[in-house]
Amino acid sequence: METAIPDLFQSLPESVGEGRYVLQGRIGAGGVAEVYRAIDTQRDAVCAVKLLEIPLGPRRAVATRFLGEARVMSRLKHPNIPRVYEAGKHGGYYWFAMELADASVAQVVKRDGPLPVLDALRITFEVLQALAAAHEAGLVHRDVKPENVLLARDGRALLADFGIARHPEGTVPVETLPGELMGTRGYRAPEQEDDAHGVLETADLYGVAATLYTMTVGTPPSRLWEDDGSSAIPSTLDGRVASVIRRATSLEPADRYTDARAMAVAVAAAADDVCAETGAQAEGASWMERFDSLASGKTPEPAHARGLARYLPRWATRLIGG
Repeated sequence: METAIPDLFQSLPESVGEGRYVLQGRIGAGGVAEVYRAIDTQRDAVCAVKLLEIPLGPRRAVATRFLGEARVMSRLKHPNIPRVYEAGKHGGYYWFAMELADASVAQVVKRDGPLPVLDALRITFEVLQALAAAHEAGLVHRDVKPENVLLARDGRALLADFGIARHPEGTVPVETLPGELMGTRGYRAPEQEDDAHGVLETADLYGVAATLYTMTVGTPPSRLWEDDGSSAIPSTLDGRVASVIRRATSLEPADRYTDARAMAVAVAAAADDVCAETGAQAEGASWMERFDSLASGKTPEPAHARGLARYLPRWATRLIGG
């Protein structure tokens, strides 16, 4: 049975962007915004439209963050971040149109259970590619979790929802207050529990590792460490995955991987170990080649052309009933 999505808005426009984007069914809702499937009449293609009812008074910061999210996603222009086509205001709403994905990792795990280890590592690697670009731009996502990792039909993993990202100082006229709580329980780093204002990029790596845990175990991480400091990761979890998770979720930020690339190297090495065990061709070197090409601003061969998406269309087809 499908979970009902609560109505946030009393009335909606039939289209936005002067009629270009015709809204269809609602596909998601967060605390303040809703996402709709839409038809882009200019491109004759489907897309997603995110809507925010314009808030008044003290909640105006919500709108500032919403518009900041659209600006960030449009500027990053990264294959592992949903493309933003256009943004604007329509009546009592702010909106932006973006690339439509088939499903989220959360949906896949809920329906199918744990993912194959190699697939989970591949998705994790592509999320790290997206984070490397975001961190280079001075952003900290602060809400990496399965619901915000999407799967595109062509095989790309997409890191979405930069709505509570920390922006470089002075670029967005809203600031996280010291001691303010942001992020999602189970996926936010311990230091983010105390002060979301001052978290560094390593907090995002914690969220990536917690998401990898969910992909391979099949349930959210209720706790990753015992009170005595020992690991609470199930002994049945693949040792290569467990090693990556333990390092990236270290209680002290300084004990984690230094940055997204360092964690990507570890993930690629784990993937090569899995390939060696199964007799498959090693993929880690090609993954790192793509990572470094993207980091240098080049446009490498699409990931799906290298066979990295062989499982995703099957998942997506099952999820949308095709």
